[in-house]
Amino acid sequence: MSRVPLPYNPKILELFRHPKNLGKMKDATVTA
Repeated sequence: MSRVPLPYNPKILELFRHPKNLGKMKDATVTA
């Protein structure tokens, strides 16, 4: 991952990388 400054704090970035309480969403239109 590049070291580009983003308007997100480390806590938010951590949630993006390792979501803790996000299960599968019903009717999700995008899959990772």
